[in-house]
Amino acid sequence: MTNPGAGRVLRVVGCSGGDFGLPAFAAFAAAGHELVLLLTPPARPAGRGRELTPCPAERWAREHGVPVGIAADINAPDALAAITAAQPDVLLVVDFGQILRAPVLQAPRLAAVNLHGSLLPALRGAEPVRRAVLDGLAETGVTTITMDEHVDTGGILLTATLPVAADETYGTLRAKLAQLGAAVTVRTLAGLADGSIRPQAQDHTRASLAKKLAKEERGIDWTRPAAVLDRQVRGLSPAPGAHTLRAGKRLVISAARPVAGSGAAGKVVALDPLTLATGDGHLELVRVQPEGKREMTAAEFVRGYRPAAGEQWGG
Repeated sequence: MTNPGAGRVLRVVGCSGGDFGLPAFAAFAAAGHELVLLLTPPARPAGRGRELTPCPAERWAREHGVPVGIAADINAPDALAAITAAQPDVLLVVDFGQILRAPVLQAPRLAAVNLHGSLLPALRGAEPVRRAVLDGLAETGVTTITMDEHVDTGGILLTATLPVAADETYGTLRAKLAQLGAAVTVRTLAGLADGSIRPQAQDHTRASLAKKLAKEERGIDWTRPAAVLDRQVRGLSPAPGAHTLRAGKRLVISAARPVAGSGAAGKVVALDPLTLATGDGHLELVRVQPEGKREMTAAEFVRGYRPAAGEQWGG
């Protein structure tokens, strides 16, 4: 099998903070292109000790011998100077969270490219993968675009679709899309190298927004249908988790499934398996995490915490 773009090695500067772009960075390097610099956000406090912790992209780059630059502001003169000095053909931005201004966008020889986790113009913004699960989409995908000074509005280079499984979680879907994005990125770079791919304008009338998850979206409202609560649980798994109140303490529901049934919303209707009534149907709990404790199966929770049939949750 031949490498797409073989013989057309591109110098790439990456901008990334999370782990979504790591398969793409590895794949295009394996295809023969050169990652000459990876710009990442500064380390941030994390964990119970709130120790300064480098982002996943920085850790990956250092482990793989990729030069790293820390960019608290990608548009600052020092960041622009670092990009310019690297003489990139392509600036590849994935999971970065900063708006790039014209001087940075114009620095690469060919294009500033963004890998986005949706089928643009659908789900522009910060949480396209999570919103695909929360919204109950049957399919989603990835898109590479040329970048402008707005959020996810640039010209489309390539797209690839992926079905969303009925039991898909945010975590599983994100991992699948990251791998799909890696393949699309390699194809995009090959097309930019040989001139076979040119950006196509988005239909802005079809745009939708994938807004950042709000704190209030984490709490379970038992008056909503079981199917909606199932999507909420899956869309917030593995983090930050959908939660309810039980006996005055927070309980994260890590996995659940909707089943048929009726009853007063938020009431425990069965213990084996642990099941609660919703506004439409029942929600059978599979895995939970009590406040300050480890995650456990719903059966373990019943044995250890002894909820009673008819008990009211929520509030």
